[in-house]
Amino acid sequence: MRKRLSTTISTFRTLIREQCMYVDKTREIYTLVSQPHGQFFLSRPRRFGKSLTLSTLDAIFQGDRALFKGLYIDDQPYDWQPYPIIRLVLNACPASTVVELDRKLCMILAAIAEDYGIEITGSGAVEHFHALIRKLCRQHGPVVILIDEYDKPILDNILSREEVLPIRTFLKQFYGLIKALEDNIRFSLITGVSKFTQVSLFSDLNHLDDITMMPEYATLCGFTQEECEVYFAEWIDENATKNGLSREAYLDTLRRVYNGLRFTKQPVTVYNPVSFTKAMERGDFGHYWFETGTPSFLLELLQQQHNNLSDAQQGWRIPELDGIRLMSDAFSSYEVERLRVEPLLFQTGYLTITDYDPHTQLYTLGYPNDEVRFAFIKRLSEYFTPVPEARVPTLLDQLVHALHNHDLDGVFKTKL
Repeated sequence: MRKRLSTTISTFRTLIREQCMYVDKTREIYTLVSQPHGQFFLSRPRRFGKSLTLSTLDAIFQGDRALFKGLYIDDQPYDWQPYPIIRLVLNACPASTVVELDRKLCMILAAIAEDYGIEITGSGAVEHFHALIRKLCRQHGPVVILIDEYDKPILDNILSREEVLPIRTFLKQFYGLIKALEDNIRFSLITGVSKFTQVSLFSDLNHLDDITMMPEYATLCGFTQEECEVYFAEWIDENATKNGLSREAYLDTLRRVYNGLRFTKQPVTVYNPVSFTKAMERGDFGHYWFETGTPSFLLELLQQQHNNLSDAQQGWRIPELDGIRLMSDAFSSYEVERLRVEPLLFQTGYLTITDYDPHTQLYTLGYPNDEVRFAFIKRLSEYFTPVPEARVPTLLDQLVHALHNHDLDGVFKTKL
């Protein structure tokens, strides 16, 4: 039976039961769960498979082995013991103040406690979280904690110093319980877009094993070239014919448009899963990921930093993006008060690693593919020029055509 394609389902159990395509990532996941105790952190761009990864872990720690029939982990020596699970999706509780965030987390924690028949009390979410972990462990055994988009409350308020600093302080106390109560915890994975490890928010969580740039987890999220060609073979053949291309020419175009995201020193790249799956679904080369995964905070931060520049020698300039070179600590050594645009562009997926020099220990960053390059420039035009978004594709086409034909008059006569 041919699998269904979906980019809207991020629940592992639903994907399997609805006979949807699931690219098997349980080899990497087994490496995580086979450890007797583990506390992990993973940073990846939005719409990149983090939620599905957490949902897969949720099913594993519920002991629901039947869902994994035919997948890698089903053949491994795993005991499939069920554990109590605390799963928090910070993306589902938007808040503009620390009071609002505290209230929403209290509601979520109370609902989880009710599901397990536990009563928790306390003056706020930190005390609720503490009580829930302790009581779950006493009554049901060591706890599994899965936190999705841990940084969403910070990023949503990143440009408001008055609100973001109290939120950061609150979350530091909240997440700090994971270390304080680690004897009660079997496993934890915290995911997000930004990477504040070792500073500020995560100063109390320096025991976390940061797997963001570890080579063994480079393909945990995203599709490799081999996975694309194996799992989507039927769609590739059909779409190649639909576009009047040979299979190899079609694959070359897919690589140029969607491949290129790299998260380690090793030259291992992946496709964004949303973009690739939609391309298979629709049979074209649309720019899907940027439309669904654009974090507004980043564009606002770019505009703010651009407006703060007083001369050409000061600060950051958009033309310098492609080819930026950074030391490894630049990817995580920043705080809310001193945000740097370059590592944020890497973490949000607009720039990726294009090279690594082991002698200088410098990473070179650049646009990962045509989809990101074109869509990013298109979106930046809204913030930095008076050009309406609808006019951008036409203007870019005119400029490219004029440049291709060495028509400088055509370049300068292109009207906004």
